[in-house]
Amino acid sequence: MNILKYFLYSKENDFHIYTLNDTDVENFLDTITEDFRRCYIIDAKLIESAEMNGISNGEFLRQFILPDVGNIKSGDFGEMLSYFYLKEYYNDKGFSLFCPRKWLWKEDKNKASPHSDVVGFYREEITNPSENDFVVCVESKMKATYSKKHRIQEAIDGANIDRISRLAKTLGWLRVKYARENKIKKKVMTE
Repeated sequence: MNILKYFLYSKENDFHIYTLNDTDVENFLDTITEDFRRCYIIDAKLIESAEMNGISNGEFLRQFILPDVGNIKSGDFGEMLSYFYLKEYYNDKGFSLFCPRKWLWKEDKNKASPHSDVVGFYREEITNPSENDFVVCVESKMKATYSKKHRIQEAIDGANIDRISRLAKTLGWLRVKYARENKIKKKVMTE
């Protein structure tokens, strides 16, 4: 997916700012719908689950997959936007990241996924560790309702305070998820 083409870029001080181009909002929303939905449930699982429950795909999504709560909807959207941005940003620089879609493992549709919002892994060679391998971790903040909180500053403060511990917890959580799917040894770092 190519989402960066819908945003205007600017740099202020040390901040990179991406602003959704007003003229591209409808095209952007049309483009992202299926890819964002696939962050929650893959096509085959959606079709199978809807059929097993005797309801349409849309009704299955509404009842069992997509969040109902505003701050969770907003948070998930921001995390998924960060997920696609991260993959595209690094791909444009020649680094193909593997980023697990954490939302596939949500047990409660109205709760946020635990730990780091997005994690991306780069391996120069899949089978051999290298000094050029790296991990990227994202903390995303969105705001669904008015409040006096400064969500962006909270994200910066939170990232500085627990970047190591949150990433460590996320890596342990991912290891458990892949182990339960019998993919811990088989998982290739590509999507």
